[in-house]
Amino acid sequence: MKETLESFKKYSLDITRIIANITNEKDGIHVEFEINIAHSSPVIVNETDETFDKAVELAKDRAQKALRRLHDKIISQKKRVAKEIA
Repeated sequence: MKETLESFKKYSLDITRIIANITNEKDGIHVEFEINIAHSSPVIVNETDETFDKAVELAKDRAQKALRRLHDKIISQKKRVAKEIA
């Protein structure tokens, strides 16, 4: 689980807090990641699966996808602003 949370740092976003909620429900294991990022809306990912490992892996993949998209959006905005200034 620690490696999963550490993997979110590779996108160079100013992550202020990561909350992982894991619950055992009727339909399986529910995993929720709430990733708070400075100067941005939080990224919240929910996944449910029958096994713990699979639920964490699915949630990790979705969170990484959302963080990658946010990172790409920020980078493209910086490039656009730089072009306008030049």
